[in-house]
Amino acid sequence: MTLKYKYYHKLMVMAGIMVAMVANAGQLVIYTDRAESLLKPALTEFENNTGHNIKVYYGGDSLLERLKNEGKNSPADVVISTNSLLSDYIFGLGLTESLPDKIITKANPEYIDDNKSWVGLNYRARLVVMPQNTNLPKPENFLDLAKDIYKGKICLRDGTHRYNVDLFSQMKLQNPNEFSQFLLKLKQNLVRKPVGSDRDQVKLVLSGGCELAVVNNYYLGLLSIDMPDIWQKISVVFPVISPKGSPIAISAFSILKNSGQKPIAEELAQFLLSPIIQEKWARDNFELPVTPILNTPKELQIIKPKIIDNKLIHLISKEREAVLQELLISKFNE
Repeated sequence: MTLKYKYYHKLMVMAGIMVAMVANAGQLVIYTDRAESLLKPALTEFENNTGHNIKVYYGGDSLLERLKNEGKNSPADVVISTNSLLSDYIFGLGLTESLPDKIITKANPEYIDDNKSWVGLNYRARLVVMPQNTNLPKPENFLDLAKDIYKGKICLRDGTHRYNVDLFSQMKLQNPNEFSQFLLKLKQNLVRKPVGSDRDQVKLVLSGGCELAVVNNYYLGLLSIDMPDIWQKISVVFPVISPKGSPIAISAFSILKNSGQKPIAEELAQFLLSPIIQEKWARDNFELPVTPILNTPKELQIIKPKIIDNKLIHLISKEREAVLQELLISKFNE
């Protein structure tokens, strides 16, 4: 690429950002890697209640790269992440700063970044599902999944999916000397190649195709809508990942430093932390609330871990690349 072309390309990128900023004037722009079905109902309710206009970019795994490229010129006002790790990254890029007290005081102190650059909106747990009538012992620690007693018993989605990479990265951080051997043993214990979604793993347990599946908790709640008798057919197990408890992922809310809509962004944060929206997410999405709600769905009591480690996930950014390399080298998915 010639210097002249590089300069022209940079001008075009900047022009595109400027056009987007003009087009978005007067509306709140949200970047998120959350699924639209999980987030849109709450955002629509906010628009209807306040009259504010929201534009959402559902970026998936490309969101961090987009934010890196746009930098301080990003048209985004707010980032809502599936995993607070993304919010940690963008703070490291200098794109966010400490949130005001009007938000911090509404949030749960257990789910606030040390720099106060994000607050947690809800959280999810990685857990184990087993048949109700299984004779297998329940794993107490995720490391137990490498034990010979589970050989040919475990089903799992793609090992390189971010849910599993985050889990494995926390395990590697806690047990660096045991992790490589754990990964090899876990692969040997799988009943089939990692394939399908978390829902598929639960269905395989129900059909007798495997006796132990690793899944996100809210999939069980969603499955129970069409299968209300699921709780009589499965056991829900919460292996720990550290002495502090079970692993979780936190959906986080950040406001970009250069946002032109900070008052609306702050209003949205308070709205999403309100009991009515926390309860709505718990009822509709089966995600775990970070602030008290009046009516807790009974299913939530089943899929909520008793003790959690809510700090470990923020330390794994340097582990994720190494874990992905180990997954590829071990041909985990093959």
